[in-house]
Amino acid sequence: MSDEISTHSAWIPATEMTIYFANQNMASLTEYFASRTFIDIDLSKVCEIDCAGLQLLLFAKREAESQGKPFCVSKLGPIGESVFSLLKFDAQMQTVGGATTSVGFGSK
Repeated sequence: MSDEISTHSAWIPATEMTIYFANQNMASLTEYFASRTFIDIDLSKVCEIDCAGLQLLLFAKREAESQGKPFCVSKLGPIGESVFSLLKFDAQMQTVGGATTSVGFGSK
């Protein structure tokens, strides 16, 4: 049972999803992908997102699709909500689960 729980825990990036943390976030995301069957991203503690952070999210979505893994952004903090709303990114990520707390898609 503990293996099942560990394969469904969320990836939590550094508090900044910026160019300055791109290598760190990419390394931890790559490690996360290798050990998970469901890709769940928790952005609730992120305090800054720039284009590098958005590119990382798009990469994660594309990579999940190519591996046939369900993908979602399960939690957004205030910065994530603001950025997703401003850029209509929630529509790109197919908002599900109500409000702005969960965005993503499942593989079909």
